[in-house]
Amino acid sequence: MRKITTHILLSISLFSFAQNQVLVDSLEIVIENSTSSTAKYKAYEELFKNYYLNDYGKALEVAHRSYELSLAEKNIEMQISSMHRLGNIKLFMGRYEQSIEYYFQALKLLDKSPNRYKEFAFYNNIGINYDRIQRYNLALEYYFKALEIFNSYHQSFDKKINTNELHTQIYNNIGNVYEVKNDNGKAIQYYKKALEISSEDDNPITMSQLLNNLGKIYRKTNDYPLAKQFLERSLNIRLSINDNTGVVKSYYNLAEYYLAINKPDSALLMIETVTPLLTLLQSLELTSTYHAALHQIHLTKKDYQKALMEFTLHKQFADSLLNKQSLMQISNLEAQQKIENIEKGYELEQEKTKFRNTLLFIGLLSIVLIAIFIISIITLQKKRINIKKDALEADLDYRNKEMATNVMYLVRKNELINNVAKRLLNLKENLKEENKTPINSIIYELQTEIDKEVWGEFEMRFQQVHKNFYGNLRDSHPDLTPAEERLCAFLRLNMSSKEIAAINHQNAKSIEVARARLRKKLNLTGTDTNLISYLAEF
Repeated sequence: MRKITTHILLSISLFSFAQNQVLVDSLEIVIENSTSSTAKYKAYEELFKNYYLNDYGKALEVAHRSYELSLAEKNIEMQISSMHRLGNIKLFMGRYEQSIEYYFQALKLLDKSPNRYKEFAFYNNIGINYDRIQRYNLALEYYFKALEIFNSYHQSFDKKINTNELHTQIYNNIGNVYEVKNDNGKAIQYYKKALEISSEDDNPITMSQLLNNLGKIYRKTNDYPLAKQFLERSLNIRLSINDNTGVVKSYYNLAEYYLAINKPDSALLMIETVTPLLTLLQSLELTSTYHAALHQIHLTKKDYQKALMEFTLHKQFADSLLNKQSLMQISNLEAQQKIENIEKGYELEQEKTKFRNTLLFIGLLSIVLIAIFIISIITLQKKRINIKKDALEADLDYRNKEMATNVMYLVRKNELINNVAKRLLNLKENLKEENKTPINSIIYELQTEIDKEVWGEFEMRFQQVHKNFYGNLRDSHPDLTPAEERLCAFLRLNMSSKEIAAINHQNAKSIEVARARLRKKLNLTGTDTNLISYLAEF
């Protein structure tokens, strides 16, 4: 990863500890019963720390409550700190636009209560947000603003703050952006500045990651001696602190270095060294990368049989990782929905508080008018929903036709490439031995490209048109294998067994057998239900 730890600039303590219900209850009692606004605010700070890395929803709720208290007390410093927390939690949640807005509001308040460290932190975190949404020029603008403030005022920061670490981070952030923009010269310049400030004794993880960044960028610029020097220094630090994940990544980077200088045997040695660590770490991502690296090494060595085997293993682990990430994404979406409900509930409570006194004077006539207004809105919304529904159905029909056309194009292309591969195989028998290896290479590349293009194109287009199909299917039939799910997707498009067979490199009879097994798994055996009609309901 190119990032180090950009969020250390947050002013609150980011240590992780288990939620202590006794502590939570006692803090809530202070908030409810204390007559001191300062005591209440400090209790909110402790509650926020308790929830910050464990429950984003509750942390967000506490941040809103503390901000409400700061407004009631008209305390500018409390408002700035509350805005800081709201910006931080939105940054961690990935709500970058909202996070930026909170930081800008906090910067305006700093005009009334200056604090150079917080000004530095806000500019840096705004840069982080712009970096995340790939607006790199804006990210650089705010990183440099933060750097200017640091250079001018860091001596006035709280003595508890590790200014060397902050200095390292801001240079590393700037180097990250220049690396993404392919301005390797400037990236190296800022990485080196960060390295000059950083100390292995102070933070070995930061040091190892900076060395790793420099090693990778020197490899990209073909400065191989320096690349090896920095990559090996990073590896040695990671070995000394037992950073097993970092060690594995360092060996991968060294393997890429040896491939770049055309030493595949040395690259293979680097990859084989991490095998025991992979068993220990049980990481799908690292294991997938492991087989991808072996695939590239064997290709370089022109051992196409092993290359194909490693490519297959890489794809298997990559598919498993994709499934895991999909589940995590669903979980994250559920958490985001929960947080949105909390925010909506909080906003509703604010509105109720503002208008409570006014609503006491509203009579029956107002209620009747509101009821009529609501009914009118509901009627209008129903009409809009029906219009949108008709438009979506028309769009879905068009997309299905477009996707079917595209899939048939890929099928025909697939068949053509397969025919070319078969003709090459027939020709190979009549060739001399020295000509067979290039032919094998061409056949291998053709087969690999077929799978990659067909599956990638199909999955992308199918997910765009039928977003909820896989989720609904898995809810009803969780025991389906990935191959059976893919067959369901083909059938959802009303494709014939012959068409499916052309994509899957199988014969039509095998597809018919698979359809029969699928009917049994879907509990349709012995019924009159049409398989395609059944799948159209998902």
